[in-house]
Amino acid sequence: LRQAVFEAFSKRGEFSPERDNLKIAVDILRLRKRQAELHGKESFAEYKFEDTMAQTPESGMKLLTDVWVKARDAATKERELMEDFLTEKGQVLDGGIQPWDWRYYAEQVRQAKFNFDENEMKPYLSLDAVTNAVFDV
Repeated sequence: LRQAVFEAFSKRGEFSPERDNLKIAVDILRLRKRQAELHGKESFAEYKFEDTMAQTPESGMKLLTDVWVKARDAATKERELMEDFLTEKGQVLDGGIQPWDWRYYAEQVRQAKFNFDENEMKPYLSLDAVTNAVFDV
């Protein structure tokens, strides 16, 4: 069931002739190029990055690359925790942990290893609770 749900969710944006938005995408790209030119920029990326912390598309790409390396390392560690957890429980998954298994086993590890239940945290992170906390300061 996890696999079926994951695959359906993953395919929700796949191309189909009745949802062909290529013309719209091309129009958006042309308009973005024109907008950048009107602001004296060589590209839309240069225009968009101007008032951000990164300042340039190159700095933005470096930031993404740096974050990617750290995120990949964290995901590798999380996978190892899940694999160790499964080994401790005597479970073996054919082909290892698949993408559709990730959330299920990650939650089991959080509950078993860290005594953390995501559902117990949700009431504190509702929009109303967070808004009240922000404006209470």
